[in-house]
Amino acid sequence: MLDDNERETLREVERRLLAEDPEFVNGFQARQSDLHRRTYRRGAAIAIVVALLLVGLMLAAGSVGGAVLWAGATAVVWGMWRRSAGKRRTR
Repeated sequence: MLDDNERETLREVERRLLAEDPEFVNGFQARQSDLHRRTYRRGAAIAIVVALLLVGLMLAAGSVGGAVLWAGATAVVWGMWRRSAGKRRTR
């Protein structure tokens, strides 16, 4: 944890860097945004794969109703994921 003096020093360094080379700072911000986007996509894809595995497990166990329920839930999650990804692209 930084104390108040260290935080102020860091803010001053950030201000100077932004004033001297804004493209350098913008490059970091773009990479940070891209990293967040990739992490979100990976997490959503893993959730969908796990849900589909549960559908297969339910079918193997003979529970068609459970498989249909999980398939429906997976479809809803996938649809919401696609919709939110589309909204982020248009911003």
